[in-house]
Amino acid sequence: MKCFYIGALLCLIYTFYIIPESCAQLKLYEDFESGVFPSPGWTTANFNSSEGEWKLNGRNTNSGKGCAVSNFSVTGAENYLISKRFIPSHGDSLVFYFKQTFWNNYNDTFKVKISNTDSLPGSMNTILFSFYENVNYPVYSGYGRYSLSLNSYAGQTVWLGFLHKNINGDNIRLDNITVGKAVLYDVSLVENIFPKGKFGTCSVENIIPSAKLRNTGSENITEAINVTYKISGPVNYISTKEILLNAGEEKVVFFDTTFISLPGIYNVKVYSSLPGDPVLSNDTVNSAFEMVNANFGGGQFFNGGYYFSNSTDCAENAQSSPEFSWKDTLNSISLILNGDVNSQIPFTGNTDNGYFSIGNILPQGYSFRYFNQNFDSVFISTNGIIGFKKNNALLSHDPTKINSLFFIQLPAICPFWSDLDFGSGSPAESRLSYKLAGKYLYITFDNAYLKSGALSEYLSFQICLELVNNVSSNSRFSVQYNKESTGEDFLTKYFSNTLRPHFVGFKNTTGSNYLKYRYRDSTGLTDYGTLFNSSVSVEFGQNASLLNNKSSDLNLILKLEAIHPGKDSVQIQIRDTFYPYNILESKKIYPDFDGILKGKFSVPAENYNYYIVVKHRNSIETWSREYGEQFTGFNLNYDFSSDSSSAYGNNVKNINGNYYIYSGDVDQDGLIDLRDITLISNDAQNFLTGYKKSDLNNDGIIDIADLIFCDNNAENFITYKSPLLNNNNNLTGNK
Repeated sequence: MKCFYIGALLCLIYTFYIIPESCAQLKLYEDFESGVFPSPGWTTANFNSSEGEWKLNGRNTNSGKGCAVSNFSVTGAENYLISKRFIPSHGDSLVFYFKQTFWNNYNDTFKVKISNTDSLPGSMNTILFSFYENVNYPVYSGYGRYSLSLNSYAGQTVWLGFLHKNINGDNIRLDNITVGKAVLYDVSLVENIFPKGKFGTCSVENIIPSAKLRNTGSENITEAINVTYKISGPVNYISTKEILLNAGEEKVVFFDTTFISLPGIYNVKVYSSLPGDPVLSNDTVNSAFEMVNANFGGGQFFNGGYYFSNSTDCAENAQSSPEFSWKDTLNSISLILNGDVNSQIPFTGNTDNGYFSIGNILPQGYSFRYFNQNFDSVFISTNGIIGFKKNNALLSHDPTKINSLFFIQLPAICPFWSDLDFGSGSPAESRLSYKLAGKYLYITFDNAYLKSGALSEYLSFQICLELVNNVSSNSRFSVQYNKESTGEDFLTKYFSNTLRPHFVGFKNTTGSNYLKYRYRDSTGLTDYGTLFNSSVSVEFGQNASLLNNKSSDLNLILKLEAIHPGKDSVQIQIRDTFYPYNILESKKIYPDFDGILKGKFSVPAENYNYYIVVKHRNSIETWSREYGEQFTGFNLNYDFSSDSSSAYGNNVKNINGNYYIYSGDVDQDGLIDLRDITLISNDAQNFLTGYKKSDLNNDGIIDIADLIFCDNNAENFITYKSPLLNNNNNLTGNK
């Protein structure tokens, strides 16, 4: 029993004397991280002014999230920051970091004083060191590190006084104050970099947690130490990495990738594990972030009854949601292409801050109906604002001044309002364009460059406006963000929440009704809608169950006269049923041996008629029946082989009750005649083989078999038929 008590006593002695001595090398440590100012035991005082005393500040710190700042107040003001008492030992030094804010010379002074009497400013009679602006101040762009010996005060109770005297108006910063012997090994967690703050679920493809560390010791850390990142909340996560750090080195550590889709508040703890670390107070950083579901919603009074939903998985509980379907820009009209403006279209401003005025382009009877008003003109800003009345607010490039847009008489949609620049310096193939495609007007920003941004700081987005001929129904509209055509520098800033200010949303004429989908001002995100976790589509409308725009499925059956049941690629066109029957989209598709082909097309919408046109390298161009076809449920099944009436003008060939597309138009001039026969005959005489237009039956040989197909159809004067040949083509259209 006696041995037990002796052992216990030795443990207590070790605990209270040995361990504290190893950890008590620092007699004073202040990094201004606690959020309390002044810290317990510290005081402030100021003379000759009621302003300008030392305060806590979170900007331009030497490390972490806090520093002490003395601001200018009036000429001659003296601002004291006085430490708590401590007893230095022989060999101890005062170490601190000091920074001036402005480069100008204001003739200020900064003095470090000491008292062994009390903490009153009047007792600070000994000056340890004096700094004179423009003489020995640190360079204004960074902190200076200073070390002062306290050997003269070893064993005495002392207080330090940091005095800033304003002469003409600088302010200074003070951070990381320590007193003690030089620490050989110490790792400080400087800050949690990401995630922090507040952002939307599904707004990032993956979360890569990161934190910054610094070796504040005097020796290199040559044996790897562990740094751990821990997230707790609706989803838990932990990741540990091994690192090495040289003396004074800062390093950003990236942890294992994770994905968090559940909304809620998450707590973050980042900590290091350096064996024998003498300063435990700087080993841990705690912070928090919040995930909010901003992927569907709206419908409130101030939204004017408009709802929204996007294509991410986080919108799966919405009544409906769209699919990403980048609309084909074939035959779009360029407004700006690689810095060159289309001079045929009225333009106000320049390629940096400008807008186009576009009217008289919509089909007869159709308009864009928005907040119960019909609009037949559109004004397209280079900075990502779409207006429906002419107004020079469309020249604005600064969404932090959002009221300048909201409080004017301008109905507008902002698919991505920011400071964009289509002038010189934009990426290759930078383009602003529009396209009228049936019942939709598409406006596309391809490689829209952020003004004065990094080399690949650009994005591609597209707004799709639904056109209606029903005056009682407001139009839907959608915005799409194409990740595959967006630069890496832009995406890096997007995923780290460091993008410049931008706004996505819309307003009515007066601004009394609006919807903010995503907004970042100069301080950070305030609305959290997703733009890129992959490529994303966002749709807006007044029926929450009909936000379902997507690509349409076309299922065709067709038989090529000379080839069937063989197969060859065909070009399928989707064309408008209004004169001049524009090609809205075109794709090359390979049918199977039964003549069945399937394709996805981005343009076709519901409740609108389209012509389906088949083009083949040596067959007659064939159109679907007069007045066109509608897609139902974004799907169309169409069979050219079932009946002659399935082709415009019954222009198909009946072979044993099946209907075939005519073969023989080798030169693709729209008729089968002597010129086609001559082309085949010449290639046959030259014994040509391979994949040639003159090889009608696609067997790799041009011979008499091909001539027979062509000759028979030439005798019957086969030509292509379409509404383009109709003398009354202006009367042909949707029924």
